[in-house]
Amino acid sequence: MTSLFKSTLRQKLLNIIVFSEFIGLLIIGLILYFQFENFLTRRTRSRIQEDVMIAELLLNENQISESNSSVFKKYADGIGAILDARVTVMDPNGLVIADSEVPLDELGKLENHINRPEVQQSIKEGWGFSIRKSKTLGRKLIYVCKALQADNNHTIGFLRLSLYSAANDQVLKTARLYFLGGGVLILLVSGFLVVFLTRNMNRNLQEIMRNARLISEGKPSEMTGINSKDELGDIAQVIGEMSSKLSQSFQRIIRQRKDLNEVLASINDAIVAIGSDNKIVFYNEVSIKLFNIMSNDLEGKNYYNVFLNKHLISLIERFFKKPFVLSDEIILDDGRILEVVINPFKLMDSNETGAVLVARDVTNYRKLERIRRDFVANVSHEFKNPLASILGYAETLLDWAMNDSKVNRKYLENFNNKYPTRSTLFLTLLLNEIPEYNLSPSLKLLKL
Repeated sequence: MTSLFKSTLRQKLLNIIVFSEFIGLLIIGLILYFQFENFLTRRTRSRIQEDVMIAELLLNENQISESNSSVFKKYADGIGAILDARVTVMDPNGLVIADSEVPLDELGKLENHINRPEVQQSIKEGWGFSIRKSKTLGRKLIYVCKALQADNNHTIGFLRLSLYSAANDQVLKTARLYFLGGGVLILLVSGFLVVFLTRNMNRNLQEIMRNARLISEGKPSEMTGINSKDELGDIAQVIGEMSSKLSQSFQRIIRQRKDLNEVLASINDAIVAIGSDNKIVFYNEVSIKLFNIMSNDLEGKNYYNVFLNKHLISLIERFFKKPFVLSDEIILDDGRILEVVINPFKLMDSNETGAVLVARDVTNYRKLERIRRDFVANVSHEFKNPLASILGYAETLLDWAMNDSKVNRKYLENFNNKYPTRSTLFLTLLLNEIPEYNLSPSLKLLKL
């Protein structure tokens, strides 16, 4: 879990901070670098301008119009050696009269410099400045040019000094290294501070994740060890309250399920709930015993892999084809008789219909019914002859022997001796009623 955490939230936080600092340092570094480059360029330009002004004091401007290259060559070489710079003298048309870096015999090969950027700028502003690669020397130079003017403000020529930019380039290169090294150092220090300062947050997040994982596994626990006063503390408090409520809900559900199992265990009927996907979603312990199922875990199994009775399977299949209440009796292989009732029910997570199968062992009931039928048949057969004789004696008495005391007494005594059972108690009542000659109600009742 720690490695997963480090590869997600903490690493992302570190990446965001480092990336933000990198962008910020890059922008600030570029701004400072260009500002420093601009400052260095201005300082170099100011220095060269001072050198140009010194060189101008030593220049005989009146000789420029004479174009005496040898004189100006000595001048350019001398000033160049003193100032450690390249000195170029040009006439008003931009033609090079002398150059400290070019021999006199090669001056003719030089292009006219009237279109050089620094020359054009000096014509307009009096001073010209440019940084570019020299076509003559093939190296990058810094040029400062001054238009030389006579007393009547008429341009009589140009004096240009140039320095190699290698020194400035080296300074800028060193500056870039310092900026880069400083930026990397700042990023490393920032990353270390982020890791160091987020240790407590890391522990709090790990504790929150641990409790969230326990909650997802159905094992709520107390949220301890988090004393943060920020949003993490609020999240920990909310999760703690949620964990407590979930724990109470889990306990209530466990109690309810336990009570339900106790109630179902006290029922002698087998109860099996089957989902629309033909899988068992609920069952009680009685169903395992009643159907002689070998496995003790039926949940999630297909009913046709659990029930082995073909009649029962056909009933369930018929129910799912057309869900309505079905009831029938099935006979198991061991001879037991089960009364099965299948009712539909709606699943909570869908609109599909499942089946609730309720089965009861009615073997003993059917045996008792058979015994009762046999008993009734035997009793009916045993009572048939005595009742016929009673009816015959009663009809004879009613027809002609009622008033003959000798005959009626004889009939009754013969019948009593022939059938000395409890069924003749009724005749005893008749004997007790004979002296009063009030046999009609009893005989009518007997005939009924």
